[in-house]
Amino acid sequence: MADAYREHVSDLGDMFMRTPSGGIVTVDTLARIERNSGPVMIDRKYLQRIVHVTANVAPTADLGAASEAVQRVVDNTPPPEGFAATLGGQTLEQQKAFRGLIFAAIMALALVYMVLASQFKSLIDPLVIMFSVPLGVSGVFIMLYLTGTKLSVNSFMGIIMMVGIVVSNACCWSTSPTCCAAGQALA
Repeated sequence: MADAYREHVSDLGDMFMRTPSGGIVTVDTLARIERNSGPVMIDRKYLQRIVHVTANVAPTADLGAASEAVQRVVDNTPPPEGFAATLGGQTLEQQKAFRGLIFAAIMALALVYMVLASQFKSLIDPLVIMFSVPLGVSGVFIMLYLTGTKLSVNSFMGIIMMVGIVVSNACCWSTSPTCCAAGQALA
């Protein structure tokens, strides 16, 4: 509508509408028009309304601890019937990143084992070398605890790199020249 026809709320009542029978009536005969407050913008996803509640994490807190605290509040305060509450944003992205890193760690272990198996031409001998990985991982977690560092994407990537380094060192400390060559190939 032109500006002249929408200057006042009462102007909406003067609009004409066609009835199912073909007649023309004004809007104020069908509805009561009054000023009220409402959302400025309505977000939808899959035809469902979405309300975003956002917050910033305190500089001294980590995202994982803040997400756990918010999740506890959401779990202890169930939403009304017909509503659902979920965490998103950086929390969701962090969860996706950790799932990807867990997959990458499993793939790294599998690839290291396959390289060792091809070098040793045995499926059992590489297991002896691979037993050094749990010791390295436990050392990483002990140091993370002692330094007060939280498990993050960066530290998880360091764990994945540590797998190759630990296997390389374990191979070179063994007496087998084939193993040391395999360790150098992994490094």
